[in-house]
Amino acid sequence: MTLYLYLIRKFGMNLIKVQLILLGIVLLFDSVDLIQRFKGNASIGEILGLSMVRAPASLSQTFPLVILIASLWTYISLARSSELVVARAAGVSGLKLVMAPIILTAVLGILAFSVMNPIVAATRQREAHILEALGNPIGARVSLSGKDIWLRQAGSNGQMVVEADRSAPDGTALFGVRMFLFDTNGKIESRLEAPVAKLLIGEWLLQDARRWIISDNPTPLPEKFPELRVETNLSSDQLLNSFARPETIPFWDLRGFIQRMEDSGFSGVRHRMFLQTELAKPVVYVAMVLIGCAFSMRPTRFGNIASMILGAILAGFAFYFVLDVAASFGAAKQVPIGVAAWAPPIAAIMLAFTLLLHFEDG
Repeated sequence: MTLYLYLIRKFGMNLIKVQLILLGIVLLFDSVDLIQRFKGNASIGEILGLSMVRAPASLSQTFPLVILIASLWTYISLARSSELVVARAAGVSGLKLVMAPIILTAVLGILAFSVMNPIVAATRQREAHILEALGNPIGARVSLSGKDIWLRQAGSNGQMVVEADRSAPDGTALFGVRMFLFDTNGKIESRLEAPVAKLLIGEWLLQDARRWIISDNPTPLPEKFPELRVETNLSSDQLLNSFARPETIPFWDLRGFIQRMEDSGFSGVRHRMFLQTELAKPVVYVAMVLIGCAFSMRPTRFGNIASMILGAILAGFAFYFVLDVAASFGAAKQVPIGVAAWAPPIAAIMLAFTLLLHFEDG
């Protein structure tokens, strides 16, 4: 038990050191990028504040790399000080020596989706508000209220608010539509209703529509149109992407949001894929630890430390690339979502264990 606590403390301290170094790098490069982006339109304080708000999301994405580097650092230092040799001479196998960081990273993986994810979601939402306040307008926004769909879009002639009962899965049509058109001063001009609104290139096509001109008459009578066209700069892809990104929704609210999306007629595959990748984080973190251990637990008398470090980093990046490709296939419905989220990290763990056993047998 004392050995395991020692390994956890040593690995945990290295994890904190690497994370702090990476935090400094992220803040430095992000601040420089924001300075170039805003070109004097934002103060240094606003830029630093925005960098701090954006930091949790960046650190969450790079945390598997932090785990890999901390694992390499820990076990290479143990090998150089001959502590691994002493532990093995005392009858402790290499597999037992990696159990302590495996347990720690599994716990961190659970905390990543249960605690860190809501924090990242809140900071991403805060980032969007800050960018909008600094003059970076956000395009169309879609929100869900019960089973109703609400869409707000700014145009050259003012705002347009659309309410609909449901949507086609590909975002090319809305059903049970009510549109409210506002002028540039925020005053309502007209109201439109139609059972179907098809999204064409540059316009909405409303079928069997009724229109009320409100700006000229407080109690207007409806005008009826077999077809009515309303200008828009929205496309079906933009409509689908204008939903809240999965990263901006707290983990504990994600299932409910997916259900509301699907009740409204939209596909929730992208959000379901994100949910599964969050749940798989403990397995991903464990895979990263094992990759680092597999390349760093050889005695230093064999030399080639630089080759081991390079091999581990390349293996880690290859694993991360496979994760990204698998997630893309899952979001595109090319493979089942569960397979896309869980198969790569499980396969990486099995391969890393195989390599560890190979080195253990000599």
